[in-house]
Amino acid sequence: MGRLKNVSPEKTTIERVCDSISAIAGLSVAKSDSALLVEKVRAIVQKAYDVNSQEMGIAEALEWADNFQLNEKEITESSRLFETLGYDLPALARVLQSRPGRRENRFSIERLEALDFDQDDPDMLVLKGLARDSIIVDIPKDFVRQSEKPPLREAYLQVRGAVEKTIYENVAQNNAVILDDSVVARIPNNDVDGVHYSSVSWTTASGPPPKPKGRTLIDPSHPVGVAHPLNSEWTRANIISKMGEIVHPTIIMLARAICRMADRLGGWDRIRLWKLDLKGAFTLIDFDPASIRLLALGLTGGRTYFPLAGIFGLTIMPFIFNVASKVLSKAINLKIFGEVFIYVDDLMGITDVDHLELDMEIAISFSQQMFGDDAVEFRKMESGKKLVFIGWEVDTSDEAKSFSMSEKNLSRAIYRFFDIDIERGVPFNVMETIASLASRYALVCPWMQPYTGHLYATLKGQNDRAILHLLPAAKACILRWRAFFCLLILDPMKYRRPIADLETGPADILIQYDSSLTGLGVLIFRLEGVDRGDESLIMACSLETPFQLRGDSSCQNTMEFMGVILGLGLLAREGIRNVRFRLRGDSKTSLAWAKKHRFKPGPSEATASAFLLFNQVCGLWMGNEENEFILGITNVECDGLSRGKTPSQLGYDPSIIRSVVPDDALYQLICLCDPLTRLTNEMEISKLHHKMESILLHL
Repeated sequence: MGRLKNVSPEKTTIERVCDSISAIAGLSVAKSDSALLVEKVRAIVQKAYDVNSQEMGIAEALEWADNFQLNEKEITESSRLFETLGYDLPALARVLQSRPGRRENRFSIERLEALDFDQDDPDMLVLKGLARDSIIVDIPKDFVRQSEKPPLREAYLQVRGAVEKTIYENVAQNNAVILDDSVVARIPNNDVDGVHYSSVSWTTASGPPPKPKGRTLIDPSHPVGVAHPLNSEWTRANIISKMGEIVHPTIIMLARAICRMADRLGGWDRIRLWKLDLKGAFTLIDFDPASIRLLALGLTGGRTYFPLAGIFGLTIMPFIFNVASKVLSKAINLKIFGEVFIYVDDLMGITDVDHLELDMEIAISFSQQMFGDDAVEFRKMESGKKLVFIGWEVDTSDEAKSFSMSEKNLSRAIYRFFDIDIERGVPFNVMETIASLASRYALVCPWMQPYTGHLYATLKGQNDRAILHLLPAAKACILRWRAFFCLLILDPMKYRRPIADLETGPADILIQYDSSLTGLGVLIFRLEGVDRGDESLIMACSLETPFQLRGDSSCQNTMEFMGVILGLGLLAREGIRNVRFRLRGDSKTSLAWAKKHRFKPGPSEATASAFLLFNQVCGLWMGNEENEFILGITNVECDGLSRGKTPSQLGYDPSIIRSVVPDDALYQLICLCDPLTRLTNEMEISKLHHKMESILLHL
């Protein structure tokens, strides 16, 4: 573990993480058990390093290239053909795109018109226009071309063989052509016919597993001198106006589809997942011959590369392919028993075991009908009760019914979080990466959400090349995330998240609340009737808080949010769990915190942790309705309860009055939410979590 740094003379990184793990789990670890835990965590981190820290650079790329040389004869023949066509680049593109056997087995208007799908569907109409005209590369009227080949980038020149071997794959598949610069120079240099060059570059591909050939990059975003880029804000706005926005499927959408299938089948036992990939993705759709001139890439040896079909790197390509994905998914979903979602070129399906084979056959058939017989990557087809979808491991077995990070993503996250020295400083881009990872993977355990705020706070106002020196709270959050990622391996079933948690539905309970700096007031209603419009009051409670806030208004929003904690605690204490709720209050901030699960560092951190633990431990989740904001002047009863009045004084029926006294576990939970407490040590954070979790488990 040579690259792991000591964070203090007394404790190694691994030992501190183990201490945090023990505190989260509430373990009193004997010395022998402590040593065993250290070794387990060390092995976890070492494995992540072994997988993710492999570096393959220039030497490996050149070895992979194996002295590759472009096919001189083929380039000469293509150049001669271009010459016979009068140096007409669109004419050359049409000839090459129409080679025997190529056109018949690709995306085309004929294939779309033969597809068993509504030909007047709005997306279908857009897609047919695309098939008829191919991909048109639009440019603004004032576009300034990069008419001269820009200097070849050093990154490309260092691994020339690897780059050219990679791009030649497109030539071999009749999706690109390489010409001698001598004939390219014969193309008229004007705004109608003239060539526009972008640059070719290269970078390593870290994996896991790392790819020796690296990644060849096409960069249409950074021209030389006064030339304009193909990728621009204008380009993005223009393509969105034509193709629409992209809405990728998320794990939340997939989880809800799984829950729908479980309801439909009357259980989880018969659910099966499946997936398949389209081969080539963007290269399945051709460019308009008139647009080829704008896509030139300068190569070594006096040559120029022109793609004939879609390429990665252009802003327009994801939007164009998204329309094809939408049509394909709609066509498949009309015919299959289950549901299918498409993320670019990845098809993900949920179905019944008896319909698995047929659903997959239908998906394959439609994919081939749209894109050709070779469109499906059969070797990547999978099915079962547990699969990885868009980076998440989804397990529908009766024992699990849960999801977590995929093994690959978890390994990468462990590596990223351990491969920083929190004492010496962290580069801006590295902190940006780990903050993003934390925000994404808080979805697995929502109670980790409050520990992302300090990570993002370190980035505010900083130069993107800065070395960030972390405050204690940010260091504590990083250590806590290290512990959490290790727990996903040490005790995966406990720290995975139930799929059903992501299911949405109407609220059964309404919590109305208000708070002052000295107290909390709550009214709880059961929602009844067909539209749940009938409110039946079931609890009323007031609580004088023990905090010494002395009029500190910066704590007001936290106190408001604590009113929600009191309401949830009353529900859990009376055994009302696994229900959905909505809120009514006069604090827009606390209503937003509850709905969006976004919390800023500061007084609310402990309260946010309690709120999210109620979600996960007690199954108390927000309903799909919007929370209700009311003016303070209409929240009279809760306002009175928060300012010292008792439910009895306000005339409430004794049968619905609830009290919380200092000996109660719920009172102890409220005390742990003290807005004046600041936790800047990972052990304090972990111990607080364990105390709160223990209280909720025993309410």
